[in-house]
Amino acid sequence: MGGKSLYKRTLVMAVAALCGLTVQAGERTWYAAIEGGMEFGDVTAHGLLSGLCGPLGSPCAPDLSLDTGWAVNGSIGANVGKNIRLEAELGYASQVFGGTGDLTHSSIMANALYDIPMAKGITVSLGAGLGFERVTTDMKDLTPPLGLSDHSSSFAFQGLIGVAYELSESLDLTLNYRYLNASGHDELFAKVDGTPSNWGAVVRDVDARSELSVGLRFGF
Repeated sequence: MGGKSLYKRTLVMAVAALCGLTVQAGERTWYAAIEGGMEFGDVTAHGLLSGLCGPLGSPCAPDLSLDTGWAVNGSIGANVGKNIRLEAELGYASQVFGGTGDLTHSSIMANALYDIPMAKGITVSLGAGLGFERVTTDMKDLTPPLGLSDHSSSFAFQGLIGVAYELSESLDLTLNYRYLNASGHDELFAKVDGTPSNWGAVVRDVDARSELSVGLRFGF
C-alpha cells in the first residue's frame, strides 16, 4: 500500500513540476514520445532469508542471473528554454530471472535534458532523471508449483543519452540509451537450486539496468 501511495505521489510531483516550470517559461513546445527496445540488467543481493541446501542445512546461493529483456517507455514534456527540455516518463520492462522466473520493472521518472544540435536535422541529447521504481519477481519453477511473487519499491536515478533525426517539423526518430539505478533493502524471491522448494528470499541491494531503444517523438 505504501509503495503504491509513493508511486502516485511521485507522479503528481513530476507532473506538477513540469507544468509549473513550463508555465514560467512562456512560449513553449510540447511533445509526446514512445519508444521500445532491449534491456540489460543486473541485480545484487545478500542474506538468504529462507531455504537451506543439503542434509546439514549448508548455505546456498540464489540464482540472480538475468537474460536480455524488453522495455517500453512513454513520456510527455516541453521545451522550457534554449535547448532545455523537461519531461515526465513512464517505463515498463521485463526480463527472465534465474532461468525460469520473471523480473519486471515499473518506473516513473522526472527528466531534464539538454539538446545539442549537430548537423542539419540531427540532435544529440544528454539528460538525467530522478523518480521511483517498483521491482516485481514472479517465480514459476517451484516445488510445489504455487507461483510465488513479491515486489519492492525504491527511489531511482538515471542518466540518458540520445540522438534524434528530424523526419518532419513535428516528428522525430529517436535512438536512446539510458542507465537506471535503484537501491533498496527489501525482500525479493529468487530461485535457489538445492532447497526443498527451489526458492528463497533475499535482500536486494542494487537493481541496475541499461536500455537501448528506438522511438518516435511527436511535437504539438
